Amino acid sequence: MNIQKIAMFGLVALTSLGTLSCGKKDEKFESKVKLIRTYVNRKDAQGVPIVTDAEVQYTACPGDIRKVLRGGGEFAKCIAEKKPGEELSISMVHALKRNGRYSARVVNIGGCERKPDPTDSRSYDSFRDCSELKTDGISVGFHCEAGSTEKLVKACPWFAQ
Repeated sequence: MNIQKIAMFGLVALTSLGTLSCGKKDEKFESKVKLIRTYVNRKDAQGVPIVTDAEVQYTACPGDIRKVLRGGGEFAKCIAEKKPGEELSISMVHALKRNGRYSARVVNIGGCERKPDPTDSRSYDSFRDCSELKTDGISVGFHCEAGSTEKLVKACPWFAQ
């Protein structure tokens, strides 16, 4: 009976190590964004922001790529000092989410630390890459891609799913 327990423990340990070594490691990325706006969701009794949304636009990526981020505490106080239109550095960690897909979690914007909340359902990305459509050399409209494209992922790999 003890041999079976030892063998089972060994099998579980080997399987666990194999699973850990096969997983993709979290990647860190840096880029630039333009601050579009901030919105204070909650303030404390003294009127100090404690939860804030920040909308940013990625300036180094093709198309119109925007992200709305929710942050609390120190992030809310820090981002309140930034001005719309200001270009800021952004730091992200490309990591596995609970749904089994990879996502770029923003951990810093313009020196403002942000703790990603794995249950955050308020933060989101918006992708749009439009090009002019022509027929016989005449402009007849536009075609827009509304999701992550190969061109986007090549230029900004943190958007890979």
